[in-house]
Amino acid sequence: MVYSRIPEQEAFYQGEQNIIERIMAGISSTDDFIRLTNIILKRQNDLLEVIAGQSPGGGDVNVTFPKLAIHSVSLLTNVVLRDTTTIAKPGTELADCRGANRVVVRVTNLLDQVVRVTITGNLSSSVEGTDILYQFNCPVSESRSYGLKLEEWRPYIGLEAQALVTPTAGNLNAIAIIQE
Repeated sequence: MVYSRIPEQEAFYQGEQNIIERIMAGISSTDDFIRLTNIILKRQNDLLEVIAGQSPGGGDVNVTFPKLAIHSVSLLTNVVLRDTTTIAKPGTELADCRGANRVVVRVTNLLDQVVRVTITGNLSSSVEGTDILYQFNCPVSESRSYGLKLEEWRPYIGLEAQALVTPTAGNLNAIAIIQE
């Protein structure tokens, strides 16, 4: 059986029509609709092979994603609490998180009492006028982490800690994990 093409179909195969004309010509007959569907499926398959790391031509393709730079900033290091007064990040400056996309604060309570932790933030590096971003209790001999939400993010982060009952042993550590 011999198939003949009409001039519109010939123009479609030669690429002489615009995209709308090509689509209309592609769905004008059953054979062309199937051919167009096969072309679309082939292109989707090629894309999936590229994503999976295989070139449609047979060679390997490397798909790379940017790596996040992660570093930590000490907020409290081996702080010994022996009363219920509030202590803050030592010094007069907060941790610089200006380049961070995400900040996670991790507190390790090695004291023999529960500690109330307050994460603070400010638009400047000064401890004056900080905003309270989040508060939580850290149980005895445990660690707790909190990731700042987008609306809580500040360029400078600090931490305050207060033992709820006077501790007799242990220390307290806290870091800000900064992902850039």
